[in-house]
Amino acid sequence: MVEVAVSATVVCMSTIDKTYRHIPLTLALCLGPSVAMTHSLLEDQVFGFLTIGQLVNGILLLVLFLCIPKRAFLDYGLLKSGAPIIAFCFYILLSSSLHSTLAIYDDRATDVLSADVGYFLRVLFVYLVFASAYLFYRDGIIDGTWLQRVGLFVLLNVVALQVVGKLVGFKNDPYESEFVFGGIASHVAITAAFLVSIAPTFLLTTSSVRFKKVAFILLLLAVLFTFRRSAILALILATLFGSFAALTILRQSHIAHFIALPLVILTLVSALLFFTAPGHDLIERLKDLNIVSGGTGAGRTLMWPIVIEHIADRNLIANIIGEGVNTINPVMLRQFGREMGAHNDWLDIIVSFGIPAVFLFFWFQIRILILSVTFKVARKPALLATAVMILLIFLVMSLTTGGVFEPAFAPAYATLGILLGMQDKINRSSY
Repeated sequence: MVEVAVSATVVCMSTIDKTYRHIPLTLALCLGPSVAMTHSLLEDQVFGFLTIGQLVNGILLLVLFLCIPKRAFLDYGLLKSGAPIIAFCFYILLSSSLHSTLAIYDDRATDVLSADVGYFLRVLFVYLVFASAYLFYRDGIIDGTWLQRVGLFVLLNVVALQVVGKLVGFKNDPYESEFVFGGIASHVAITAAFLVSIAPTFLLTTSSVRFKKVAFILLLLAVLFTFRRSAILALILATLFGSFAALTILRQSHIAHFIALPLVILTLVSALLFFTAPGHDLIERLKDLNIVSGGTGAGRTLMWPIVIEHIADRNLIANIIGEGVNTINPVMLRQFGREMGAHNDWLDIIVSFGIPAVFLFFWFQIRILILSVTFKVARKPALLATAVMILLIFLVMSLTTGGVFEPAFAPAYATLGILLGMQDKINRSSY
């Protein structure tokens, strides 16, 4: 396979010259969408239990792990910046081992442990992306321009796969509209997650406002045509609040640059919704968000009470260590009629790993909020806008659909790593 050959080459190159050490990170970000978006085409099994797609993802994770600077595991700055994710990883391992040791799932213990390990590997992947970006930026190997190029490549890659999926008639969405461009991923949610996570990559450079407007217009159109309400909401709120946050510290002569972006987005969304046939179909989907008129948000207002009641009825041990990944699914099948998760990271984490884990997840969100405050005090409008965008994307997506530790969000984690590297530089220069 091409990916395997490239990965092996990257490992060799990365051991020769440190200037090549960013290539595994670039590879993980650029090949990641291709692997995930074509997952439905890579379902042939190898070794009897792994799919080709899972094997390629595993190779990407291994390459990233092998090529990250070894000092990453002892670097004080990284350990301090990445403390919430690191603590979350360790707690998942602890919780998973207790699930297995206590054998509280009887015949399902092996399946639960396997799901726990899979979840841990996904969190480890995004942490390695974050850590690599942080260290490589600090060492001067990558910068905002590199990130923007990666973001543009991923955007064009995903959009191309959306078009291909439409042309070949691939169906991966439950929506009754002929205008959905879901790509060829196993589900349209994967396509939308990749697109939303790309948004913060375009703000860290001094590139022209025209380029950023074109990139955001293409990104917004791609997200809108996934018909994923949570992704659309996350992108619009993140862009608006990010721009408005930057406006609070901008000089008057620079205000036009940050006003232009939200104005373009609002105008485009309004025109698409009210004057086009796809907009009519999308409005029909948005009506389900109106709880006053009987909307349920695709069943979320019915699902969440079931999960909350389940958590409240558990014993103390289950609330401390959790029950394992996907253990809420049978409960949903019995009470909701469909086997699925909570569609909410906060609830899924409590069910899977207990209340302490959700506090670690909350700590992660607070860390990004503190980062935003740092940039506001330092009067760095572009960095402030980017940090606010990441915070809103993670917050909205975690509350409305879940999955913010999925590899699809890797571009956002790379951006976060670079932002924290920039924060360190700001802190050092202030002393």
